[in-house]
Amino acid sequence: MYALSVASKWMISLLGLAMISLSCVGAIVFSRSVDAHAQAEIATVLILCAGFALMGVYLLAVVLLYRVTLQADSIQVFEIYRRRSLARSEIEGRSRSYYGQGMPAWVLVPKPGSRGKIKLSTFLKTDKDFRIWIQSLPDLDIGKKRATEREHTEAIASLKEHGIAASTLRRLAAAFNVAVYGLGIASFFMRDATHALTWMLIACPWVAILLVAKFAPYYRFGGTRNSPLPDLSLALFSPGFFLALSILQRVAPVDWKAASLLTVLGSVLLVGVASWCDPRLKKHRGTALLLVTLCCGYGYGAGMQVNALLDQSTPQTYRVVVTRKHVSHGKWTSYHLSLAPWGPAAGGQDLMVPYSQYAAVKTGDTVCMLLRSGMLGVAWSELGSCER
Repeated sequence: MYALSVASKWMISLLGLAMISLSCVGAIVFSRSVDAHAQAEIATVLILCAGFALMGVYLLAVVLLYRVTLQADSIQVFEIYRRRSLARSEIEGRSRSYYGQGMPAWVLVPKPGSRGKIKLSTFLKTDKDFRIWIQSLPDLDIGKKRATEREHTEAIASLKEHGIAASTLRRLAAAFNVAVYGLGIASFFMRDATHALTWMLIACPWVAILLVAKFAPYYRFGGTRNSPLPDLSLALFSPGFFLALSILQRVAPVDWKAASLLTVLGSVLLVGVASWCDPRLKKHRGTALLLVTLCCGYGYGAGMQVNALLDQSTPQTYRVVVTRKHVSHGKWTSYHLSLAPWGPAAGGQDLMVPYSQYAAVKTGDTVCMLLRSGMLGVAWSELGSCER
């Protein structure tokens, strides 16, 4: 019997992340303790502090507590909050699981009627004896590989019936996914006065659905990681992130309940049509549910873009005082204006704006908020010109 623990390289990395997370708590508290802000902002700071603190404690616990005890006839895994064990006679076989950017981990699958699966951490330090013990178990991935090969053969056969080369469609799929991402990046760095980029991003997921409907089963949504068949999932959900980030800098919904409903309906509609066109997606409900979650960005971004761009209502103008300016730093930097109470925003408003508008306004200045009813019935507001 011998024990395996977290590998040294991962131990150093996890300890570093834990220290950074715990340091963020102090940094946030210190940066916000100078003056008191609105209750909503204080609550946000407390949530951030709690999140960073829990992350730091969790990472420290992983380093200190996680270990695996290996015997000739059994294995025990000591996790943070529980201990798992399986006798060798109870293990049906081994499988390979992948995290994040392809980080592999072993999964021990028990025989029917035994206890649940045991997933061994990616951070585990392994040696020759451990690899021999694992490799001696039956490989359950062989069946998956054969199923993948069978699907690929059937998809190629369907293309031959239409007289289309698989290599051509593979290059088309790769170019389309890159083009979608390129359009999203361009929407941030190029002026889009005619909203052409916005409309193209709105159309991209529907083009992906048309391609899958035309060339299924070769094209698909939510394919397995190692499948040789092209997956157009990126073109289905990624435009939503760019559309949502863009609209958040220009438009603020007055009624968040209506905006939330628009988000859910838009996402369900998009994935529902995708499932109707891709028979495989109907059979994998977990994948479909994941896509519904990822496509919420499209539901909000595309829905609010259409709601604003096609709105023909007459705006109501409100003159509002800017009470505060602040910059938020995260994965990206965003610029905010805090506004005094006005119209439907009886408690004031924190408005995210482009840098050009942020730089042009000073604390104490008076700006004009334009209120519109929305083409889809979701009232929205934006920072506009005070000129009549």
